[in-house]
Amino acid sequence: MSSSYAFMPGVRRAGTASDIQLLESQLGQMGKLAGSLQRHAPLGSDDALKAGFDPANPTKVDELSKRVGSLAKQAREVEKGIDLTQTALEQLEKSREVVDRQLPDDETDRRQACINVVRLLVNSPTKFHTLLRGLGVEVTEEIKEALDNASRRGCSDFQAGQLLDQMQEEPRHIPTRTQDLKDQHQRLEEGSKTKFIKSNVPNDLARLINMGMANGASGYVAQIDMIYEDDIAKARKSKKLTQNIESSLGRPRPEIRVPDSYFANFGNGPSIASRVTEPQRPADEAAPESATERSGGVIDMGNMGEYQCENCTGPGHNMVWCLKVPEGELEGCTLCHSLTHCIDECNTFLAMPLQDQVKVLVYDRFSLPPLKTKEHWFQWLCRWLSHPDSRDQSPPAGYPWSEDYTAELGFGIVGDVDALQEDFDQHKDVARLPRDPATADYDAVNKTYG
Repeated sequence: MSSSYAFMPGVRRAGTASDIQLLESQLGQMGKLAGSLQRHAPLGSDDALKAGFDPANPTKVDELSKRVGSLAKQAREVEKGIDLTQTALEQLEKSREVVDRQLPDDETDRRQACINVVRLLVNSPTKFHTLLRGLGVEVTEEIKEALDNASRRGCSDFQAGQLLDQMQEEPRHIPTRTQDLKDQHQRLEEGSKTKFIKSNVPNDLARLINMGMANGASGYVAQIDMIYEDDIAKARKSKKLTQNIESSLGRPRPEIRVPDSYFANFGNGPSIASRVTEPQRPADEAAPESATERSGGVIDMGNMGEYQCENCTGPGHNMVWCLKVPEGELEGCTLCHSLTHCIDECNTFLAMPLQDQVKVLVYDRFSLPPLKTKEHWFQWLCRWLSHPDSRDQSPPAGYPWSEDYTAELGFGIVGDVDALQEDFDQHKDVARLPRDPATADYDAVNKTYG
């Protein structure tokens, strides 16, 4: 029986009238032969011969049975494919009906759909702030007040409509600093006579230069004039010999001011040869009084000096205590006070035992921004808690802020980070800093990162 058909992939069908007739004939013969054999007719009887049994070809019944079985299987596959196709078409038709019902037909319906979305977002004002900032919409005080009021009272359609109107009135906002730099670069390209920039952020000059280099500049010429506008800055600019170094532990060393009289006899002391050949004092012999002790003079050690943060460049703290981390993680090394490498790339950190490493990453970051590491600080903590040496050690009293909370605080979404930093610079008490609910205790930490 010929068969060269393709109704569906992998499924064959009878596609011509002759094939159908042949199939019907074979099915008829098969039926008659089966009926004859069921009556147990002898193979050579008239009934068997009439039914189509050929004594010269006794296996014909097997061949017919196989061919009919194959055709039946193909027919079932075709029916299955038809059913699947019909089901898919029905589902498509239903989905079209749903889409048609959901699509607003006019401006009123579209506005109501927007109001419904706003009401859903207002249930989480913090996330709404983040969404608006990501879209480039400036979150004004009016919008903040409307969001807070709506979330407390349960946002109604009227409130959502008011908020929607305020949002539509607000223009897309480009951050001021970025826009200023673009304007300055544009003026430079246009050959404006004003080719100067004034800023108190060190990175602004680098960003401006990068813009020019990216646009094809082969180099740059810069003249930098430092601006000294307050007494502290003037004192730094003076010729006094000062030294102001911050220790790696975050505590400032004294600012040493050595009086000019100290150097009055500089170079008039004994020669190097006499000092080398001079008899050494035995270890058990008391040291003689120093010149300062004999004269009763005192060297003025000055005040404790000023902090300056490597992260935000602000005064009053260093990067260990910096709260202004809109990136969500504090990049850089708090051991070296450097932004050139992260903490887990520092040789000092890598040489520490696991207990000290976890202290730097977790214990010392109680209610502070997390440090950026290749492996999350929670994994470091889990490794330490599973270590035998941790069994007799106390668990952390607190944990670092989550990345989301740190970013929202850095952007000023969940509070005034500038005021918080200013207060913290004065009291230096992490217990007075806000707690992040996502890392308030170990259960919360495990739920957030586990």
